[in-house]
Parts: sequence; structure tokens; C-alpha cells
Amino acid sequence: MGNAKNITFVYSFRYLDGEIKELTLELDNKTLSFINEENTQEPWAKLENKKCPNCTLDPQENKYCPIANNLSKIIEIFTNSNSAEQVEVTLRSEARNYTKETSLQSGLSSLIGIIMVSSGCPILDKLRPLVRYHLPMANLDETRFRVISMYLLAQYYRKENGLKPDWKLSGLKEIYAEIGIANKFFCDRLATMENEDSSVNAVTILNCFANYIPFSLTENLLSNMDSSYKIFLQE
Repeated sequence: MGNAKNITFVYSFRYLDGEIKELTLELDNKTLSFINEENTQEPWAKLENKKCPNCTLDPQENKYCPIANNLSKIIEIFTNSNSAEQVEVTLRSEARNYTKETSLQSGLSSLIGIIMVSSGCPILDKLRPLVRYHLPMANLDETRFRVISMYLLAQYYRKENGLKPDWKLSGLKEIYAEIGIANKFFCDRLATMENEDSSVNAVTILNCFANYIPFSLTENLLSNMDSSYKIFLQE
């Protein structure tokens, strides 16, 4: 499954008529950066096209949006697909395999999620640590647990490195507010293409997750998880 030094995810989409579309994603094992040997020249992928208002990339140094550049080939593959079509999605990785019958857009949301956080976007990069332990087609509760756990571990590392930790999760809410903006404008970018339905819907699913997390950080929703941690609340 690719170079031993890289992390490899192989996504297969089996349609009802037997057609199979398979894509291999490779990430640098150390930096978790997406490895892409093909750069796009498509106008819709240019950084200045529907550029996110919170993007900090310099257009002089970045002609193309890094996420758009890395998604271009995948979007081309699924351009004429029906996003609501039922498919069998299989993810193969070195650790394990997953298989689920679901809609194409649901399967694509998992695949696109890997690329969006590993492409060098200054907004989405804050979720990059999650990709090493990628969980395909995760539900909202799984996503909430993984994101909060990742963020709290990051605060531990900040404290160990002499930086101020954010144990109240205030920064996580800000991160997801920024991600919500980026996802919206990326959907607007995709809308400048033709037949982009399946890819737009996949990003829309990711945006639903981004919008969900800040609400899940309220005191009541966090307290719903307390019962699982009673063993740690004893002297």
C-alpha cells in the first residue's frame, strides 16, 4: 500500500451496477501533509476565485487554493455522479478496513475530509492531527469526542512547552467558526463549476459537523458525557 514511510488510505466506491471507483490517498508520515504529484490548472481552483475572507495565504506565493488543487482530480472523477446514489464504500488502511453501504456524498465527505485538513490550508490545518487516526463516516458523537480529545491533548502539549493552555475550549469554538466560513466559501468555489453536485454535498456534510461542534461544547452537552468518566471523578 504505497511507500512504507507514508500513510496510505485506499477508498473504493462500488456502485449498484458493479462499477468500482478507487482512489489512493497518501500522507507524509511525519507531517501528515497530503502528497499530490499532479497540480491543477483549472480556473475554479485559483486562490482568488471565491477566496475565503479569513484566508491568510499570499496570492503572490499561492496561485491556487491548496485544497482545491488537491481535490481537483477527485472532483473530476465524480463530476457526473449522483450524490444521493447508494454505494458500498470501503476504506483500506494499514491498521484496518471499513465497509459501509451509504450514499455517495456520505462516502465522499470522509475522503474529502482527509484532503481538506492535510493540504496546507491555514484554517483547516488545525484539525490535521485527526487524520492520523482517521475514522471514516464518523457520526456526530464520534466527531465530537475525537475533536475535543485532540484539542485537549494539544493544550497539554502547549503547557509542556511553556505556552498558556486553553482548558475551557474557547479556542476550539473559534477554530470551528473559522472552519464554517472556509467550508461555505469552498462550496461557493465549487459552485462555479458544472456538475459539482456530489462534491458540494460532501463539503456540506462536513460543514454540518463544523457547525455542530460549537453547540456540543455547551455545559449541558458536555455534562452528558460525565457518566462515562465517573471512575475519574473519585478521590
